[in-house]
Amino acid sequence: MSISTHPPSGDGSSAEPADVRESLAGRRVGWMWRAVGGLRSIRSAPSPDASPALPATVLDAVADPVVVVDADDRVTAMNRAACALLGCEAGAHVGQGFAATFLAAAHRDAYQKRLRPDADREAAPVALTRADGTEAAAELAVRPLTDDGALFGLTLRDLDAAQ
Repeated sequence: MSISTHPPSGDGSSAEPADVRESLAGRRVGWMWRAVGGLRSIRSAPSPDASPALPATVLDAVADPVVVVDADDRVTAMNRAACALLGCEAGAHVGQGFAATFLAAAHRDAYQKRLRPDADREAAPVALTRADGTEAAAELAVRPLTDDGALFGLTLRDLDAAQ
């Protein structure tokens, strides 16, 4: 697997692509993608001294809901903010399909088409189905975390809470 990282430049600014620095609703989230970039480098070069809890700590430091899925849409990680939005316990849905578990049926096909490294990166409104069966309006952005499309980062913005 080829890992893509965007280290900060020497002048203190980030070196991520411009579309990554922009958030779902125009807010800046470059720091979030730098944190996820740290997660990528941890996964790409594990050391014998590395704590297995460190990647979860990095994701949980991000205030926005973040879910990591593989190319087959299986949840591999979810931060606390995502668990709170989706109404689930940490780790409860690892290995399950994100779309089948949390997306309303009307949004699944469009979402599946975005699980490609070259797909559209614009955030899209979706209807989420929480673990308790209630629905929530959200914005969903999908970004590849690896060059080969093996992992994708999903960021969510709760539109119900934004009103």
